[in-house]
Amino acid sequence: MLIKAIEKQLVLAKARPGRLVALDGYLFERTGGHIGSLITLVTRGCFKAITTGTEALTWELLQTIRIDEAAERSRQRHAAEGRRRGKKKEGNQ
Repeated sequence: MLIKAIEKQLVLAKARPGRLVALDGYLFERTGGHIGSLITLVTRGCFKAITTGTEALTWELLQTIRIDEAAERSRQRHAAEGRRRGKKKEGNQ
């Protein structure tokens, strides 16, 4: 698994095995499945984790990272689709 391999390479003081892997669904949604976007997110996340003293890649920290426009548009599109599906389910009950 790609995310597991990336996680093994992280050199953050508070990094814990499995923490990044647990975010796999979020990472896919956030990057649209594009490896370049994933690497950008992780790289920028590591930089921010180090400079802020967080020293770990968490969902909260990754939420503050801006990546490429294509990935951000894909993320917004997926979120909108999820909201529409949720409304359809509510209407069927």
